[in-house]
Amino acid sequence: MTSRCWATLIMLRRMVHIGPLMALFVIFTCSGVAMIDCMLWTWTPKSGLMGKIHLGVFLSWVALILKHFFTAMFIGPGLVPLQWTPEIDDDRKKMQYCDACKGYKPLRAHHCRICRRCVMKMDHHCPWINNCLGFKNHTSFVLFLFFVPIGCTHAMVVYCVTLYNNMAGTRIYYRGQPRVEFSLNALLMNIVAIGLALGTTIAVSVLFFQQMRGLVKNRTGIEDWIVEKAEERPRGEDEETFIYPYNFGWKENLWQVLNLRCTPIGDGVTWHVKKGCPVYSLSIEQLRQKQDKRSQIVLYIGSDNYSGRLMPCSKGLKTCLCIPYADEPRITIKADDEILVTRATKYWLYGEIKKDLDELVTRKKGWFPRNCANRIGRLQDLKQTFDGSKKDN
Repeated sequence: MTSRCWATLIMLRRMVHIGPLMALFVIFTCSGVAMIDCMLWTWTPKSGLMGKIHLGVFLSWVALILKHFFTAMFIGPGLVPLQWTPEIDDDRKKMQYCDACKGYKPLRAHHCRICRRCVMKMDHHCPWINNCLGFKNHTSFVLFLFFVPIGCTHAMVVYCVTLYNNMAGTRIYYRGQPRVEFSLNALLMNIVAIGLALGTTIAVSVLFFQQMRGLVKNRTGIEDWIVEKAEERPRGEDEETFIYPYNFGWKENLWQVLNLRCTPIGDGVTWHVKKGCPVYSLSIEQLRQKQDKRSQIVLYIGSDNYSGRLMPCSKGLKTCLCIPYADEPRITIKADDEILVTRATKYWLYGEIKKDLDELVTRKKGWFPRNCANRIGRLQDLKQTFDGSKKDN
């Protein structure tokens, strides 16, 4: 089988997913009902030139929505080559290493556990396109979010006018008879379409606002979280105040993604920074945050078995109801398992299972109920105590 056939199969497999199928269902339902209304009852092409123009404008919204939807889904975010390394060896000390991809992460790149690859300028993994949002498809995704509320609002106007004309008795007659009878099925169809289009407009408008807020600052969703932690992180005397290096002002920030060519500027690997900022300032900040995170790791010992279920009713009602609102997986733990915990809620812990205190081997990583393990202490303190006892002996 040729590479072209493989690429086609991969694209079709990406589309056969609950997210893209739901998105296409909403698009074709809203546009289909509006098309029926336009052809039979409201501003039909036979009514004159304005009817034809109206239909052409509406079809343009549908075409633009579908174009940018499929572009964002099939082009993808831009993947970092496996085992990628920087050209200058000294730069490796300032970059993060990805164990899964066996290579270094370029600036602004992050590893996606769903795609199982490092993604250029990763924002998040979007279930609606069943792909990551990153460097190459960011423009198409934002334009998709822009045109969806416009198209849905146009469709809602058509629905409402159609309902008003037919319910109020203002029908179009031809030789004394209405062209097409507005039946009960047509009434229900328009009412359902109004609710679907209204809900889609509100939801997508919120997503569009969030994306535009990030574009104005030239930040991805992940970088927002990094900057927030950088502002709260205690700094040593020799550390300078962190300055986000990619904020060039809202006009330049928007132009990097939304320009006349509708293509992102750059190659996704090398990035220009503000004057006076080190090139690797963001990457160095991430390394320091991870170092601080490792120093706060807490060791837990499993006290009960947990199967990895989403809502473990056997672990208590509050544990079952207060599940963490995150897309990370659950992990299966057994009694006497040693778990390195990095995050916690009142009823849940997040960590990875290890073998022993000296040699860390990550096997599983995710959430598990707090009442299934007992706290032993901070790993750093335990190591210091262990090292001290060895010296005494």
